[in-house]
Amino acid sequence: MNKKAQIEDILLFFALVIIIFSAFIYYFYFKTGKVPVLKPRKEIKPAEKSVIPPGIFFPKKEKVPFLNIKKVSEASVFKINLGTTTKPNKNLETSIKHKYKNLNNLETNEVEFELEGKNLKNPNEKIHFAYLLIPIENNWKVLKSNKLKIILPKKPQIYILLVSSLNEKNEYDPSPYALIFSVNVSKYFNDIKITSLQNRNIIRIKNFSQNTINITNWKIVSSLGNFVIPQGVEFVEPSGNYIKKDIILNPGEEAKIIASSSPLGFSFKINKCFAYFLKSKPSIKKFLDNIPNICDKFSKEELLELRKGKYSLNCILVLEKAGCTGIQEKDYTLIKNDISCLNLINARFNYQSCYEKNKNNIDFIQKNWHIFIPTNFFYYPRYEEIRLLDENGLLVNKYIIY
Repeated sequence: MNKKAQIEDILLFFALVIIIFSAFIYYFYFKTGKVPVLKPRKEIKPAEKSVIPPGIFFPKKEKVPFLNIKKVSEASVFKINLGTTTKPNKNLETSIKHKYKNLNNLETNEVEFELEGKNLKNPNEKIHFAYLLIPIENNWKVLKSNKLKIILPKKPQIYILLVSSLNEKNEYDPSPYALIFSVNVSKYFNDIKITSLQNRNIIRIKNFSQNTINITNWKIVSSLGNFVIPQGVEFVEPSGNYIKKDIILNPGEEAKIIASSSPLGFSFKINKCFAYFLKSKPSIKKFLDNIPNICDKFSKEELLELRKGKYSLNCILVLEKAGCTGIQEKDYTLIKNDISCLNLINARFNYQSCYEKNKNNIDFIQKNWHIFIPTNFFYYPRYEEIRLLDENGLLVNKYIIY
């Protein structure tokens, strides 16, 4: 009896489930006129005329601005108001042509589109256009040309371009062509440019903007890999107390990026006393394009005072012949035993003395950075694209070799 009762309870439970499910189906159909059906997710396809594909073009955190419909042609909010009497004309047709291979990743902030429009019943009718760029524009704009060029903000952004054909009667295409595209550039795009390459192991970049730009942790990317720009030392102290800091390019400044280990162990800026510094670090010289020089020759008045101060005539004559950075090796024979004269020369013509005397001058530190990245080469010699990316991996500039 107990077994029979258990079977009856199970049958009663399934009967109740079926009744509740049937009631749900009936209620849903009565309210909506539709039977709920679970459908598999369709594959998302690229944008077509007047269709806004859901999902793929907008990240989860990104809300679709102004558009919450599937078909632009069904939305009355897209009626064009040009300040004059307008009306729709279903015979007008609109399309957009472009040169871009991937609309989802445009590496430029200056975009160009070619607009096409026609009247299906009157092919000879003169056509111009109205367009709306979301989220930049709030109102439709009229364009007399079929060429649309737009300069966009320098930042990653998704845009929707709507274009509608117009005729001379102020009639418009009620089904605007919708084109979705994404710009993916750095806020520093083209502010810093790769200006030249040399022997596969030198890349020069320059700040063409009016702002200071921190380039530390930026990357040079090529087929040979990713090369990260390090910190550097701006003031090469005679004491050896080198303080590394982020490399910042001021307006108009350049950086020479070198595929090599640094002879100092870090990237640096040179100063006007480097001609003295090279005496102790001659290995640096091959990396420098020019060597600045502060001329510290003795004047005739100074020499006269030195002579009055009991310095030998030979010492005075040697100092008279001395160049900007010191005396010639051959002239040392005349004063090799003159200790006071040798001490005077060593105190006058050395990096520390020059540095302390001139370090506060406005033009003491030279403009350009020498940046060292330990590698053999930055790129292949043919058919190569060298890309400069910011700290977020966004494109700043690129250089193409064929």
